[in-house]
Amino acid sequence: MQSLRALKQKIKAVRNIRQITQAMKMVAAARLQRIQAKALSSSPYSNGLERIVSAVAPHITTAEHPLLKANESDFVGLVVVTSDKGLCGAYNTNVIREAGEFISEQEMANKKVMLYCIGRKGITYFTKRNSNVKGTAPQISVRQPYEDAKRISSELMEWYLSGEICELHFVYTGFISAALFKVMRKKLLPIEIGHERMVMLEYIFEPPPEVLLSVLLPKYFEVQVCQMLLEAFACEQLARVQAMTIASDNATEMLDKLTLELNKARQWSITKELLEITTAAEALRRFQR
Repeated sequence: MQSLRALKQKIKAVRNIRQITQAMKMVAAARLQRIQAKALSSSPYSNGLERIVSAVAPHITTAEHPLLKANESDFVGLVVVTSDKGLCGAYNTNVIREAGEFISEQEMANKKVMLYCIGRKGITYFTKRNSNVKGTAPQISVRQPYEDAKRISSELMEWYLSGEICELHFVYTGFISAALFKVMRKKLLPIEIGHERMVMLEYIFEPPPEVLLSVLLPKYFEVQVCQMLLEAFACEQLARVQAMTIASDNATEMLDKLTLELNKARQWSITKELLEITTAAEALRRFQR
């Protein structure tokens, strides 16, 4: 049985850790609420822009815009979205595993993969393994996510338009429901637009469809990138909330066990002292006789 002093030190350490995990849980929950609000507010704009692009795209030839056609290259671009910090469960591990599977699939198809890593965890992982990392960027911030996403999308678009890669894919974490998320793959470039329309309408375009699409497609790509980065950041915060909840619960359970062990140790210490006193008193009484 451990000493009372050692048990008290352990209880104090576990209690301090629980305070930290509970504080981190509250911070992550606040960030999650803020970033989810931003993602929800931008969703109608993203959907509306997609409908407009889908209405304009059938009126031009696919090959007329560079974002709609694949480049002739042996390289495939892959954007890997991870977090800057840890303590979010298996969030980063799952993303990196999915990226590794994508790279293996492309290599089997005789394609080479160039990486663009967003988030410090992914940057560190792939840089240490001497992967072909074309560019890096920190994770988007809570205060100015749109500005960060716009800068990243601009770099990615320039990368694709340079002809260095034939396609651009994303590996990120997306929502399945309000409380569930999983790692997803999505092909962003060349842009694939559904030409199916529920109601066939004849539009009069001013300016011409080609001019409209030259303005709409870059904006459409930018909005798609922004939406995915917002979703990935929200999923990270949700993963951190879940991880810190489990950590806090485990700390509480450990505190209960340590407290019970402390009470047993204290009881044994008192019993031992009473036995020593009783034995000494009995010995003294016999000696006096």
